[in-house]
Amino acid sequence: MCLITDEGSLLTDAIANKLRQQGWGTIVILRFPDDIVHSEKNRLADFEVVQTKDLSEESIQQSLNQIQENHGTIGSFVHIHPASSTKLQLQNLFPEKEKNIIKTVFFLAKHLNPSLERSAETGRSCFFVITRLNGMLGFGASRHNNGAAGGLYGLLKTANIEWNNVFCRAIDLTPDSKVEEAADFIKNELYDADLRITEVGYSKEGRMTLSTEIQNGELEVANGSDVDSQSVFLVAGGAKGVTAACVVELAKRHRCRFILLGRTEYPVDEPSWLNGITNEKELKKLCMEEFIKNGEKPTPVKIMNFLRPILAQREIKATITAITAESAKVDYISANIFDQKSLSEKLKPVIKAMGPITGIIHGAGVLADKLIKEKTFADYDAVVSTKIDGLQSLIHCIAPEQLKHLILFSSAAGFYGNEAQSDYALANEILNKFAHQFKALYPACHVVSFNWGPWDGGMVTPELKRLFEQRNVKVIPIDIGAKIMANELSSDQIGISQVVIGNSMVIPKSLDESLLTSTVTRSIGLNQNPFLSSHIIGKEPVMPIITALSWMADTCEQLYPGYHFIASDNTGVLKGIVFKDARPDNYAVQIKETEKRDSGELILDVNISSLSPENKQVFHYRSLIHLSPFQLESSVLQDFKLADTEPKQGAEFYRDGTLFHGPSFQTVSRQLNIDRKRLTLLCEAPGIKSQESGQFQPNPFNFFADDTQLQALLIWVRHYYQSASLPLKIAKGEFYKKIPFNTPFYITVQVESTTDTKLVANTFAHDKYGHLYSKLIGAEAIISKALDGKFLRQST
Repeated sequence: MCLITDEGSLLTDAIANKLRQQGWGTIVILRFPDDIVHSEKNRLADFEVVQTKDLSEESIQQSLNQIQENHGTIGSFVHIHPASSTKLQLQNLFPEKEKNIIKTVFFLAKHLNPSLERSAETGRSCFFVITRLNGMLGFGASRHNNGAAGGLYGLLKTANIEWNNVFCRAIDLTPDSKVEEAADFIKNELYDADLRITEVGYSKEGRMTLSTEIQNGELEVANGSDVDSQSVFLVAGGAKGVTAACVVELAKRHRCRFILLGRTEYPVDEPSWLNGITNEKELKKLCMEEFIKNGEKPTPVKIMNFLRPILAQREIKATITAITAESAKVDYISANIFDQKSLSEKLKPVIKAMGPITGIIHGAGVLADKLIKEKTFADYDAVVSTKIDGLQSLIHCIAPEQLKHLILFSSAAGFYGNEAQSDYALANEILNKFAHQFKALYPACHVVSFNWGPWDGGMVTPELKRLFEQRNVKVIPIDIGAKIMANELSSDQIGISQVVIGNSMVIPKSLDESLLTSTVTRSIGLNQNPFLSSHIIGKEPVMPIITALSWMADTCEQLYPGYHFIASDNTGVLKGIVFKDARPDNYAVQIKETEKRDSGELILDVNISSLSPENKQVFHYRSLIHLSPFQLESSVLQDFKLADTEPKQGAEFYRDGTLFHGPSFQTVSRQLNIDRKRLTLLCEAPGIKSQESGQFQPNPFNFFADDTQLQALLIWVRHYYQSASLPLKIAKGEFYKKIPFNTPFYITVQVESTTDTKLVANTFAHDKYGHLYSKLIGAEAIISKALDGKFLRQST
């Protein structure tokens, strides 16, 4: 049974009807109170409609219980979020109605968690969120919509981590999407096999999702910052912890001015008997003695409650001392940032002394880590309000036109999701979407939402740090994080509104002991994949074996999120896929689990097949695919030779018929040397546009570049046998890292054996130092002069 929320437009009707046509069985519509979402009463007459009395948790539970008593277990939940009808209002960033709907969906998710997981044991169970921000998940945000609903992406990504086998996905549409077209997009996403993707957008640019672009570099001081000694930053959460470290770094570089906000009263005299004591154990011991002396029973809770404000004051003092030591100005205000009126009054004399505020740094945050099913209203309010209401208060205190910098401390938990942090992920995703919206409204302002991973300090305890190390989660050293933050305020970064620091904290879900079989079907045609026209045999495009291996490996990764393709065994061509015309055909990838090792490695027997006109199954390619929770560590090839002793330009091979490959696969730049036992090539893969690779993006390895290893076999055969050849088998492949486009690399071939009809060799893709990208062991090519007439020379 599927539950769909009614957002008051015909989109709800279209989706409900579309799913009914697809045979989804019982569909129930959940309607919010009229003062929250208005809906015409005569709509959806063909469906069971249940309306919640109010948005309390009790009312949510009653509605869900009523639905399940009447219709059985809820197996899928689709929330359609009402489109925002007003543009972002800075005096009311997050309207109460919007916040109430988001909170209600959060607690609907909490109470649907058990039924969705139960349903997933016997079939596909779904949790979908549909928004209408801008069709691009809030990036390049419109000036005319409120992006708070994007916070639900953080909830959904966390549910995807916590819930076993529930298919979770967020879909963002443009506000003016046509109803039937939008319903088709949603229907197609509900049937998608790729479990790695948790969010997609549909705009006039097409379908998109988000990914990070890795940028590594030296942490040198960036030039050209528009922060100077006259800059005045209002900093929430900046007197303590990691935010304080970032503030001190800015003070070092720019000697700017800071107004620090915090709840702690400062300065307050501490007891004289604690003066000069910094050791935590000694402090606790003295507190215990003082409690006993005063006739009180010392408990750990009492002692920490007594010490906490004292330690906080000391940290504030240390921060202020560090800032003033850099000849920067600083003031501290004890304030409740949720009280906008009081905060504005307290700021007036400080602004008069410091000058007008030119920047905001919102670094305040609260955690209440629990699984979704254990969250309470109090948990949610504490975590979300600190981020969201706190931001509202800060913005309210300043004329936005005067802001030169808006710095938001968000979290990688929002971008990736994180177990037990659903509310924190939701709040930080709202910050991320707001950053893009504010930038659209005030393009001259330098806006950055920092999606921080865990810091070595702050909220990361020593126990949590050890857990992160076990999961290969990178912990950010405080000094490095502070430098990153300061560098991002350089002038050349002004167009970047969101930065992710660190990697995902998600770990692959454990697999049960049973061995399962899955089949993923897709329709493939020549028109959708232009690159295939660069691989023509006998006048017809043929799918390369290396592309088929990439297809099989990528499909496996789709079904096992968090697992990485590391190796293959016994990859072979059975009856290659030949594209005789442009009409698409259906192909099935069958994936059979064969072994689950204690190391976490998973072995899968995979084949690609289709049905003949006589309805008989035809097998095309086969491979044993190895997946692992961990990337394969690269090794170094020891025996390679880069001497340019028998040079030949790569273009000659494509002109003289040695190689039949067209532009997409023309990767050989130059032959360096060749003998009976070895061949070395200098290569470079030209950049391939996404439209050209079509349905076959170069994942999990760059098959355009790795095909060069097989082209090398053809070069060697032509040199010594004056014959054409064709690669049909790879005994073993190991894949360490993706070969980048437009970057020189080398192929080394080591010949193992050869006859008049077959070459067997080991091939290695590596850089000039021998660091391996990948290797193919026991790659076989059949040798036959009959193939000479099959290959078409391709223009270069």
